[in-house]
Amino acid sequence: MKKYFKVAFGSFLALSIFYFSLVGHFYFVLPNEINSSETEEISFGRYELVSAHKTEAELQTAFGQNESQRLKLKILGVFPVKEITVNKAETKKVILSGDPFGIKFLTDGVTVISLSNLQTKDGELCPAKKAGLSVGDCLISINGKTVATNENIREAVENSGGKALTVVYKRGGDTFETELTPLLCSDGMLRVGMWIKDSAAGIGTMTFIDPETMSFGGLGHPICDASSGNMLSVGKGEITAAEIFSVQKGVSGVPGELKGSLKGGDTGDLLKNTETGVFGCVYSLPKGEEIEIGYKQSISPGKAEIITTLPSGKGRFEVEIEKISLNSSQLTKNMVIKITDPKLLSETGGIVQGMSGSPIIQNGKLIGAVTHVLVDDPTKGYGIFIENMLETAQSVSERQLKEAS
Repeated sequence: MKKYFKVAFGSFLALSIFYFSLVGHFYFVLPNEINSSETEEISFGRYELVSAHKTEAELQTAFGQNESQRLKLKILGVFPVKEITVNKAETKKVILSGDPFGIKFLTDGVTVISLSNLQTKDGELCPAKKAGLSVGDCLISINGKTVATNENIREAVENSGGKALTVVYKRGGDTFETELTPLLCSDGMLRVGMWIKDSAAGIGTMTFIDPETMSFGGLGHPICDASSGNMLSVGKGEITAAEIFSVQKGVSGVPGELKGSLKGGDTGDLLKNTETGVFGCVYSLPKGEEIEIGYKQSISPGKAEIITTLPSGKGRFEVEIEKISLNSSQLTKNMVIKITDPKLLSETGGIVQGMSGSPIIQNGKLIGAVTHVLVDDPTKGYGIFIENMLETAQSVSERQLKEAS
């Protein structure tokens, strides 16, 4: 009898440890908040043991007039794991893209891209550094006058007479003010010891266009200054058509690149450069496939497709979703994908620069976009959840409506 109780207690203890370990695992990997439409059952594609299934009628009753509800998640429909917030979302359809597009914009202010010492009568000095300026700072105004171009800065320095200039600049979202005093260099010119940038241009891949608002989203990550890595602030920008004419294949340690050129004629306005990509509005709706978006909880590890454009044309290519981070604070690195399509691997070696924004499709729904390549293994990279991009696109369309009114 004693032996029986020992065995029973040991089994109970082992099961208890297993149960609490399982619950603990699910508690941390499952999201605290999701978006879901009233017409879909709430389930978690990769975690079949966990359920929160509700019929359409039950969801509509639960939401009622509320924009969100609390929902309990259970293992096997019995054992509670956690309670999450479910936000009511629409069953959204967008126009699927995957086309290359050109990006041209002036920065909002001018960005400091490097600092350098000047040869003066007192030796090598850097006025910009002495004023506390750093690479990545965005200069907004000088002596109360807005600066938007390199020429604005040059004129202010040359007309200063060597007197201190009051400079307003932004750094990391905060605004500061400093005194910047130009110095007379050995060549007789007044300078401040900094190189600046007032515009940018490049090629990326468009992810989607919202047919209701004509807003678009692309890249899935911000445009950053190459030297500092800081996100550039968009002032005025346009998008154009683009064509891809060659590919530099990616190899371990060296990212590849789609090489192309901008085609004449603007096709839309660029309004925002954000952590989740670039956004704006198109002048006219292109013909294309309309596709329903899939929210993050519906994504599963396994087969998927990406749409991207190569010199040979636009096509669908097979990929494998290897990892999904449902509860990550990351805005852009939400999935790890691996290129498995032989044709794409043959032509590009995997994910290359210029493919950012390529739509990711699974089970007939748009679930995300390619964002980054893993430099040590170009066959792999990251993807962003499409709902993260759509949230920013919504704010762009709201801005358009506000400006129109």
